[in-house]
Amino acid sequence: DDDDEVRVWNLRKCSAAALDMLSNNLDDTEILPLLLPIVEQRLSDPDWKVRESAILALGAVSEGCHMGLAPYLTGMVKMLLPVLQDPRPMVRIITCWSLGRYIQWVLIPPGTDAQQGPHGPVIVPENEVSRLASTVSHCVLSDE
Repeated sequence: DDDDEVRVWNLRKCSAAALDMLSNNLDDTEILPLLLPIVEQRLSDPDWKVRESAILALGAVSEGCHMGLAPYLTGMVKMLLPVLQDPRPMVRIITCWSLGRYIQWVLIPPGTDAQQGPHGPVIVPENEVSRLASTVSHCVLSDE
């Protein structure tokens, strides 16, 4: 049954959930100095499972550590966009998921309510953020 398969918790899902909970309950300064060097090292690993786990970790801490990661958002997006061409579907899928988790802060940086446009502040409604994130995911998944 497909519903049972979705509900199965494996080590990967449990690890991501634990990172999510830790990032929401601890200060960025406690998590990021430990996490970022490991993620950076794993992103260049030849083993696709290792690369995928690093991208999963970035997505898992997106909510809790968004303020601490704010200075790195541009670099993270530039680093993750080429990964959308990875030969392994799981790496591309987790990259879409991770980018989708950060897209709201790319459009509206943490600590601000709006971006300055040519005619004043531009506020991106939450449904537009969701639509953009879903479009990115759909484009990559349809490429498979």
